[in-house]
Amino acid sequence: MTMSTNDGQPIMFAEWGYLGKGKFQRPDFRLDSLTQRSSLKQEGSLFSHLGKHEIFTPVRTYTIPRKG
Repeated sequence: MTMSTNDGQPIMFAEWGYLGKGKFQRPDFRLDSLTQRSSLKQEGSLFSHLGKHEIFTPVRTYTIPRKG
């Protein structure tokens, strides 16, 4: 698997979160980064001590205000 779309772009996933008062936040993550994080969490891995903030960083984050 190349971890990319047919046109060579990285496969992206969005995570939606409610911030309250009608606002939402959507960070986008790359599939290749997510799979890398999964393998580094394995027990006994040289990098298993790394925190979420060091590996699991979104490509971009959007804050979406409510309409109306």
